[in-house]
Parts: sequence; C-alpha cells; structure tokens
Amino acid sequence: MEDAERKLELTRYLRQEQNLNRMKVKNREDILYGTGKNSEMLYGDDGLELAEYDRIRQQGHKGPMFGLRLAISLILFACVIYLDKNQIDWKGQSAVAVINRQLETSVIGNSTVEALH
Repeated sequence: MEDAERKLELTRYLRQEQNLNRMKVKNREDILYGTGKNSEMLYGDDGLELAEYDRIRQQGHKGPMFGLRLAISLILFACVIYLDKNQIDWKGQSAVAVINRQLETSVIGNSTVEALH
C-alpha cells in the first residue's frame, strides 16, 4: 500500500511541476512574442495603438528614401569614374582634383587624408 501512495504522490508532484513549467513557458512566450493580454512592445512602441500601426503601414512608409539616395550616389560615383577614365575636365577641373578637394574638405580626420596621399 505504501508503494501506491508514493507513486500517487510522485505523480501529483510531477503534474504540478509540469503545469508550473507550462505557465513559465507561456509567460516567456507572451513576453517574447507579445501575445499576452497586457503585452507591451519591447522597442519601437512610441505609444501607438495597433490601429495606428495598421494605418501607417497601409499608407506606406515616407522615410528618408535610402534607395533613391543610394542610386543617386552610385550614379554620381560612376560619372566621376567615367570622367577620370576618359580624362575629361568638368568646369576646368579634372576628376583627380575634384576627389582631392573632397578629401581635404571631408568630415574625415586629417590623419586619414594624409594617409591617402
């Protein structure tokens, strides 16, 4: 009889541990994925409600247009390379002179400019 009681007690203990572990996992999932009732976003919330997020997403993002800026910079870089390869002057200045002037007035420190010369 004592073995049966010990088995019942062990089974009861294991079920309690399993339920406790389930609750811990569910709480962690709620925190991680924001699926709980009172879940808060960990970052990027800015106090916006879900409806406001949907409205912003449907309108489209009107940000700094990184793609457009990248395309323009690549086109300008290709133009400088073309001018340099064909030794064409732009407003009386060669491509090398333009690059050197940009390096001298750049935000980069003087030690970097000196290292490039």
